[in-house]
Amino acid sequence: MMIKKLFALFLMLLWPSLSMAQTETITHGSLAIDRAVMRAALPGSKVTAAYMTITNNGAEADRLIGVEFSGAKKSEIHSMEMDGGVMKMRPVTGGLEIKPGESVTLEQGGLHLMFMGLTERPADGETRTLTLIFQKSGSLTITLPVKMMMGGHKTSS
Repeated sequence: MMIKKLFALFLMLLWPSLSMAQTETITHGSLAIDRAVMRAALPGSKVTAAYMTITNNGAEADRLIGVEFSGAKKSEIHSMEMDGGVMKMRPVTGGLEIKPGESVTLEQGGLHLMFMGLTERPADGETRTLTLIFQKSGSLTITLPVKMMMGGHKTSS
């Protein structure tokens, strides 16, 4: 049973989207959030993830230090990488720095927002609201489309 759950989690995090995200840019101070999307939860799954690109158009660095989603018992900023053929996923400590004039992309197979212990199952075609917490810019509540994601997997660069 545990192997099936781990395999479902592995597939969920590696499959890229056929139709990625919202088209509008959300601005929050000097930050711009593009292509935000939440992955539809697989039946029986207690985890899902969200992806987006955050661009800092300001003169000072900011840091994504947290995320809140009411539909999960635990929400974290995560990294995922393949190491010798083994998938390693862990929380990012200290948040994600977004330097002036640069972007940070949260995507499948890399940095992402992870939601564990789902208390509601995001389904394809719905929307979900979450709050991004930035060190300097404060909190930003956004609504993301939920998409079923399928296709080939991303290889690490």
